[in-house]
Amino acid sequence: KDLECKIGVKMSELKKDIYESNQDFIQNACVSALEKYNNEIFNFICKKDFETFLIKKNVTTAKNIFKTTKIEGVLTAYKLFYVGCSRARKNLTVIVQEDRIAAFKEAFIKKVTDVGFVVEVES
Repeated sequence: KDLECKIGVKMSELKKDIYESNQDFIQNACVSALEKYNNEIFNFICKKDFETFLIKKNVTTAKNIFKTTKIEGVLTAYKLFYVGCSRARKNLTVIVQEDRIAAFKEAFIKKVTDVGFVVEVES
C-alpha cells in the first residue's frame, strides 16, 4: 500500500512509464521486503518472484512481486482449516495427499503432531 501511494497507482495498473520513473523506489521496496520478511513462509510463497524481479527488472516482474493473491490464498486456506478444526465436536480427521506435501512431509508431520494430531500414514 505504501508503494502504491508513493507511485500513485495500484501495482496491478502499473505501466511502463510509471515503472521507469519509479524503478529505484520499486527496487528498494523489493530489497527491503526480502530483508524484512526473510522467513520460511515468505521464502516458500514469495521469494522466487522477488529474486526474479531483481534479475529481470520490468513491469511484469514488478507486478508479480506485489500481488496479494498468493498471500490471500494461503490465509484463506489457513482460516478455513482453523474453522474446520475448531468446530469439530469429538474427532477430526484430516486427509492429506502425500504427493502434495512431499517436499516438506517430515516438517508437516512434526507440526501437526506438535499441535495434537495423531498421524497415520497409509502405504
